[in-house]
Amino acid sequence: MRGFFSLLFLLFISLVAPADWIIEKNSNSSPTNTLDEMAIVKNGLGDSFSLYRISDSGEVWANFTISKDFTDPADWNTPPMLRIDSNKPISLSRQKDLQVMGVAVDAYKWRQDQLEFLIWHGKESEGLSDTMVQIMEGKELVVRYYLSRGRYRESSFPLTEAKTTITSALAIKNNTSHSTQQTKTTFKEYVLLEIKQCLQQAESSNSCLRRIKECRNKADQEIGQFNRCYR
Repeated sequence: MRGFFSLLFLLFISLVAPADWIIEKNSNSSPTNTLDEMAIVKNGLGDSFSLYRISDSGEVWANFTISKDFTDPADWNTPPMLRIDSNKPISLSRQKDLQVMGVAVDAYKWRQDQLEFLIWHGKESEGLSDTMVQIMEGKELVVRYYLSRGRYRESSFPLTEAKTTITSALAIKNNTSHSTQQTKTTFKEYVLLEIKQCLQQAESSNSCLRRIKECRNKADQEIGQFNRCYR
């Protein structure tokens, strides 16, 4: 009898205990996705969190998928929050705001049980985003998302040893540093860089996106005029 209850205990632990990060075939693959691998972790609730890269040296996206056993529909119109260890929570509202700003950046999309969002522009010469750094150096990620009935639910994932799996799956060089800005030659490229740099700053508010849009409209395609307005 003792052996039976011991077996039940081990079975329970296997169901609720978090798994390690692993490399899997990229299930998000499409004609625009040339990297075949993604880094993924699943928790005891059956939820998963993964990172994948669009093309070599391209953007890195995160995918958060809810277990099919959970029947309450998510409200993705209300952006989730990410919290990594004791760091300040990261709102995904900036990514979602890009959809209604009229700028050429795709950063937030969803279908019924999963959400995908831009997490790093992928240019290693410009460094990792704040969120990527936190994920790769943290111990635990908590995703707080909202349900259609108005409540919220939290799903947590381990980050210990995540860095090795992520750098391998996404082909990130080990010496890639934190974000640094480089000069761009065209007005459109310059403004897009500013938008993406704004997204990399985990502790900034949405005000930088509003200012970028306002200054872009006033700049008459001139980088100098844009800077005088924005800086």
